[in-house]
Amino acid sequence: MLILYLSALDTQEEKDKFEQIYINYKKLVYSIAFEYMNNSFQTEDAVHNTFLKLTNYLDRIDDIYDHKTVTFIGIVTKSVCIDML
Repeated sequence: MLILYLSALDTQEEKDKFEQIYINYKKLVYSIAFEYMNNSFQTEDAVHNTFLKLTNYLDRIDDIYDHKTVTFIGIVTKSVCIDML
């Protein structure tokens, strides 16, 4: 799936940043989504939609490892789940 997300990005810098976000936060996104969706099929859809949405917000993420980034990713994930429900 990572290749799909990376193909949506223009610059190598964006691709590198997104790859690090995906690697570091895919388990977090999955666990938050599962709390809302309560089944694996809907959870997978929510995770996919979350990462697609995050490709549009890369300019808002300065430090991948900052607590603000974790909070932001959590908010985006919850928002995606609520929209899906």
